[in-house]
Amino acid sequence: MNRSPQPSHVERLVRWVRRGAIPTMPLIFVASFFALLGFGFVPTDLGDRKEAREVAAHGVQVIVTDPEVHVGKFQGRGGDYYETDAVRVPLPDLGKVELTGIPESDDFDSRPMRLGWQPPTARTGYLAPLDVTYLRHGDGTVRAMARQDMKRLATSREPEKGLAIGLGMLALITLCIAAGNNDALRRLIGIKDR
Repeated sequence: MNRSPQPSHVERLVRWVRRGAIPTMPLIFVASFFALLGFGFVPTDLGDRKEAREVAAHGVQVIVTDPEVHVGKFQGRGGDYYETDAVRVPLPDLGKVELTGIPESDDFDSRPMRLGWQPPTARTGYLAPLDVTYLRHGDGTVRAMARQDMKRLATSREPEKGLAIGLGMLALITLCIAAGNNDALRRLIGIKDR
């Protein structure tokens, strides 16, 4: 009696995934995109949070009376919009230092503004007196953050949200594959096995 060899666990898993993915492929593609998006920002968000916590724990706090903001013009679907995309402050013995942790605007301001470096206004934010914390590293680099940005980043839950989205999408993909292997569902949508 000549029996054919049994498929390995890997071969059976591949067959199960292939069979289940076909009927749910559009949903799997969408879920894969959002999983990559969720996981993709986690390293950056963790780095930003770590940096903010380090500056908060070991930095020197100063009050700056003459900050400067940089206003940039960006093009979007609804036309041009303006936002504060950089801030620099004079620090003792360091000269002008650009702040890190400046958030991207959620408020798309389409009213024209003067572009380039300028004193801050109510529209640009970062008005004086500005509470700044800076940290000089051993290699000479300086990290400076406005207190409001440092607090926002140090307590950010963005890494956990990204992980939750990524893991949720992986669970959805697994569920799609399992549903695609359900014989009743396959008959309902008209897929015949070969």
